[in-house]
Amino acid sequence: MAFRWTCFGEYSLLRLEYSIMRTEASRVTLICVGILAFLLNPVHAQESTPASDFRKTRERAKAVIDSVSPAIVRFAYGNKPKLQFGCGVIVSASGHVAVSGPVKYVIDDALLDLELADGRSVSGKALGWSDEFGIGMLKITDPGEWPHVKLSKRAEAGEVCVALGYPRNSTGTETSPGIGLGIVTQVLAGQWLTTSDRSKLNAHPIFNLNGELLGLQRRSSTSLDSVHAAAGLIKAHWDELAAGSNLDRVRLFSKEPDSTRFLPRSEKVASNVISKATMASVQISDIGLEKNRVSGVIVSRDGYVITCGHHRRVPGTKMTVSLQDGRSANAIILGTNLVSDIGVLKITDEGTWPYAEMGRSAELGEGEHCVVIGYPRSKPEGEPWVFATTIAKSNWTLPSQDERNCTFWTKGSSLGKGGVSGCGVFDAQGRVIGALLGGSDGRSASGADLSQLRHSRVELFHKNWEALTSSIPVQVADPNRLAKVTTTLKRIADELSAEGHR
Repeated sequence: MAFRWTCFGEYSLLRLEYSIMRTEASRVTLICVGILAFLLNPVHAQESTPASDFRKTRERAKAVIDSVSPAIVRFAYGNKPKLQFGCGVIVSASGHVAVSGPVKYVIDDALLDLELADGRSVSGKALGWSDEFGIGMLKITDPGEWPHVKLSKRAEAGEVCVALGYPRNSTGTETSPGIGLGIVTQVLAGQWLTTSDRSKLNAHPIFNLNGELLGLQRRSSTSLDSVHAAAGLIKAHWDELAAGSNLDRVRLFSKEPDSTRFLPRSEKVASNVISKATMASVQISDIGLEKNRVSGVIVSRDGYVITCGHHRRVPGTKMTVSLQDGRSANAIILGTNLVSDIGVLKITDEGTWPYAEMGRSAELGEGEHCVVIGYPRSKPEGEPWVFATTIAKSNWTLPSQDERNCTFWTKGSSLGKGGVSGCGVFDAQGRVIGALLGGSDGRSASGADLSQLRHSRVELFHKNWEALTSSIPVQVADPNRLAKVTTTLKRIADELSAEGHR
């Protein structure tokens, strides 16, 4: 069975296929004009770069590849043919491996396959993970002192980076890691970064030209810069990861439902509740554009709005928020987390705004009624999409160590609804319990509809509220000025691959 995973807006038609599945204020623009910048730490790109400096960059990139390759670990799991989950990198002499792959699916360590870049297979075990951050940790259990890399203290927008690894869902027949070179294009210190490398690698580490780990790839696209979880997240949560914790459970589910208390299944969401929730649901558009970019929900009387993060607008960006009652208001992006795919805006016009209280998604189980309300760009004159549905169990068929994570699913199709990303999911009392991220569409062998919608839990917003509302600056490198440099770096990566420097 194959599922097509669709994320609305900028991440349309991101596919994952498993053959063995069964069923502008804070913006910083860095323009590097000196030729010596390529020789410094960090190494930056610039408008005009003589070939000699690209040669020196090539030499440094080659040195990084040679030094970090022994620490690259391919990550596969299951019975043959094993699922290829991408790769990680050893980050301690005792064999801790930082990965972007789904550690939570490793139920039996005996079925875990770790392969070093030199072809050796080593034994290992699964430790902790975080779906919120897109990181995980494995541990090599064979005795010995292992080659490893340092975690970078910070990334800088404009510096050259090296990607090294294997594609997730590969055939598993590659004899050596693939190579990519790019520019760090955006940085939110300690949280996430984006790079211009759009190689075919997936779920892989990236390094600076000192051979230090900058981050782990979280999301890729053929038309947009890749998103990476910053290495600082690994350092900040090392103890929990090494202890084998599910960080989503630790961070988001500190208040577990009382299992002894009877919770009657909710009735269908009443029309008056839907009407109130619709009034709090908004369209979010770039200034001067009629079509909304994403949707969102006002969650306070003074105009805070929650939405997804993949609108890709950084703090300080001015936006327009349009309400169902016909009003439009000025707003500003306060925070965007590209790794967790969540964001917050604030309406800056004076006024009192309709809003929905933030509830708790953890209280709801499979079959509970809810309603999804957003604004597809395909609908005329801002007509909302109001979709009554129920909480569903994920169609993902691999068993996991712990099902608690930062997202949940509802029944429903994701096709033809671009613009609804970030829209609210409301419970029977009209409280917002999540924000729509995307979905999957598919049918079983018998023809049953398996379409589902995927949502971030409202608990993510609760936990990250301070960071999301603090307008923390994001470093930004001007991609237009770096286009030529990026093309040259790709050529260098291709040359190094052809020469066997893997």
